[in-house]
Amino acid sequence: MRYYDLRGKELAETFHKEPQTQARRTELESHLAAGTYRDPREERKKLREVAETWFAAQHDLKRSTKTGYRDHLDPYVLSHWGDVAVADIRRDDVVSWVAGLVNSSGVRGDKLSTSSVRKIYGVLSMILDSAVASSRVAVNVATDAKLPRLPASEHVYLDHRQVEDLASAAGEFRTFLLVLAYTGLRYGEAAAVRVRNTDLDRRRIRVVEAFGRDGGEVYVDTPKTHEQRSVPVPPFLVEELREAVGGKVPADPVFTAPKAACSGTTTSGAGCSTVPWSPPVLPTSASPRTSCGTPRRLSRSRRART
Repeated sequence: MRYYDLRGKELAETFHKEPQTQARRTELESHLAAGTYRDPREERKKLREVAETWFAAQHDLKRSTKTGYRDHLDPYVLSHWGDVAVADIRRDDVVSWVAGLVNSSGVRGDKLSTSSVRKIYGVLSMILDSAVASSRVAVNVATDAKLPRLPASEHVYLDHRQVEDLASAAGEFRTFLLVLAYTGLRYGEAAAVRVRNTDLDRRRIRVVEAFGRDGGEVYVDTPKTHEQRSVPVPPFLVEELREAVGGKVPADPVFTAPKAACSGTTTSGAGCSTVPWSPPVLPTSASPRTSCGTPRRLSRSRRART
């Protein structure tokens, strides 16, 4: 039996008996009329092949996002589904797989967090969405699968006095921490600010790039969502920033670290070009990780106070 698919491509199927041919013809006509026809050869493609096609198409994403997808794809999605034909994946199987992830250990040996389970599931669902868009399958069987609930987290913000105490304890990183707290810049954005990105007469900082991290490599990337922006600088912080940029050329980073702190940083020629990627070690009473969680939460304190 010969027929043409929706793209006009001629296909052929062979049956030994006429009733089988007629039954297949009726099935094809029904699928074509309903718009649910799928090329049998496409349905039999392994998820591994479909996944790699999907991943290669994510060229518009930031490097950190693609790295995260890859970290979830290889050890969790492809290890389980890689050799399964996309048409053979069933909803019940997806639900069981998610339940298994909830109670399993990650590649580092520790229990997978709820957030990680949801992200791993999300990668599979996006792959199946692409399979639907490519007419390999009719529906995404992973849609609306039951997922573990994210635990409620307590948001801790610092008041002005606590920020001042933290900055004073930070020593040479004082100005950097004040920028995080009072401009709302993300850690990688603040670390990447160069002298040419500051206009202290107008009290503005332009955010045009950010540092990202891929394993042990720190690299320069665009800001989150790829959008440049300008943020205001509080008047009291202007003079401290003037000291930070003093004696530097426009291409120099505003915030630098001593060579002893260069581990895990981006370097440019001689010595360090920015603050260490990991937060500076502070006294326990003033540590970013004990007082406000992380440098990112420190930057969010700015919005909580306004």
